[in-house]
Amino acid sequence: MKNRLAVLRVPNFRRFFAAQGASIVGDEIIITALAFAVLALSDSPAALGLVLAARTVPMIVFMLVGGVLGDRLPRNVVMMTSDLVRFASQAVMAILLVWGVAEIWHLVLLQVVHGLASAAFAPAIAGMVRDTVEPERLQEANALLSLLKSTAKIAGPALGGLLVLIFSPGWAIALDSVTFLVSALFLWRIRLPVMRSRFRAGNIWSDVVAGWQSFWAVSWIWSIVCVVSVINMLQAAFNVLGPVISQNVLGGSVAWGIILSAFGGGSVIGGFVSMMWRPQFPLRTALLCLALFPLPVLALGAFPSTAAIAAAAAVAGIGLMVFNTLWDTTIQTRVDATMLSRISSYEWTGSMGFRSLGLGLVGWLAASQGTEVVALASGLGQLLLIGTLFLSAQIRTMPRTQPVLTE
Repeated sequence: MKNRLAVLRVPNFRRFFAAQGASIVGDEIIITALAFAVLALSDSPAALGLVLAARTVPMIVFMLVGGVLGDRLPRNVVMMTSDLVRFASQAVMAILLVWGVAEIWHLVLLQVVHGLASAAFAPAIAGMVRDTVEPERLQEANALLSLLKSTAKIAGPALGGLLVLIFSPGWAIALDSVTFLVSALFLWRIRLPVMRSRFRAGNIWSDVVAGWQSFWAVSWIWSIVCVVSVINMLQAAFNVLGPVISQNVLGGSVAWGIILSAFGGGSVIGGFVSMMWRPQFPLRTALLCLALFPLPVLALGAFPSTAAIAAAAAVAGIGLMVFNTLWDTTIQTRVDATMLSRISSYEWTGSMGFRSLGLGLVGWLAASQGTEVVALASGLGQLLLIGTLFLSAQIRTMPRTQPVLTE
């Protein structure tokens, strides 16, 4: 285990890891704080949906441009600039809320700014891991980042809720803004070798097209990205129907909290597993682990008990974290460094776009077909999609290219 943590001795990665820690915690705090900030101004669920969409839609629309920026410019500079913009937008929102002069349209506008900056930030992450870590340490780096995200998903919302309870949504959002500033400071301290080929003029659209051509030219990349995007759409049934079934069948919000905590705990375990396990055929192993992901939504439809769903959620959390680590590592080792951000941008666009579509469709389908039917269909559909990927011999037999670390 000590050898697996040696990647933190690499100065550039250690700074990137610290930057990600600050940024991810801030992202999780805002989930709770922003919701209560909107509800303090308006009792309308439509207002909350509008504010949340104001961040998500610009991210989806401009993600491909963000991928181009990540491949053209030093990725730490792109991410640092994005963090500074998000620091400013969240700080202005916090001031407006604390002073009691905020209106819904203020929050909408500021979340649009936040979403645009995030569209540049997200595609650069995969490339930054590769820029800061030697190839033989990539899996450990990705596993540590997955572990960081899992831990933040447990602690962040709780911290956000506590800040809202003790202080106010405005002060919680103020802390969120500071996390982006901290992240920017760590990114500023990263020193990367200059890649002169990335500093070039030209039409951004031509770079988007070049990214698409590279993405579509590799069948194992686009097939997995397409399947995972649709899985994200189907998995929206868990996020939407889980609270409904918890309220109607399982006794209320406590049951749903237990289920989410179990998923978070499983994710943490999955992070540790990913750090230690280096399978010979990473994509095949990754997809077998991804097949665990639909278990909670299947349990929602077939075994509506808190214990069963929580157990399934814990197993799903393990599987998802192992999949993410192996997938990210495979992409980083097999995609040219000058294309990494653009390839990543197509992955982000597909996942976020289809997830948003799923969130919009699930409620309507459940109203017409029933919650249990939709939950079961979602889980079975995900398993079927994952199964189709095993038809590819390239996916089944692709070997790990990294050398095995000596203990």
